Amino acid sequence: MMDRIIKDRYKLIEDFKSKAKDMDRKTFIVEILLEKILDDNFYKKLFSRLMFELSDDKAFFELYKNNIDEMSADFLDYCDRAGFDEYKPLITDEFNTFISSLILGVELFDMNNNKAYRAMLKDIIVAYFNSKDIFKN
Repeated sequence: MMDRIIKDRYKLIEDFKSKAKDMDRKTFIVEILLEKILDDNFYKKLFSRLMFELSDDKAFFELYKNNIDEMSADFLDYCDRAGFDEYKPLITDEFNTFISSLILGVELFDMNNNKAYRAMLKDIIVAYFNSKDIFKN
């Protein structure tokens, strides 16, 4: 199932990139992250339930952590193959935790279609990028 989720995510990235040719790097990354966070889909709901289970089961957490490490390495390879270098600075445990917490908040409070929440999330993501100097070049 994880392979299917990953392949679906890669396709979404490629589709989004083909539609967003006029966006600068920062805008592109912010917008695709907002799409990921606010998308209403089965996988995200499953992910949220998984996150809650991880909080109670240390062995399950370790399994998850190992899978995330493997998926991150695979995603870096994908970025190389697909020419998505703009993603590489975001493949960190810290960033994964940050985005995961935003996804959990959206799912927990059912904010997928809330425009004010979307605007707030955009401000939060931009502030995070600015604090880390991810797009200083």
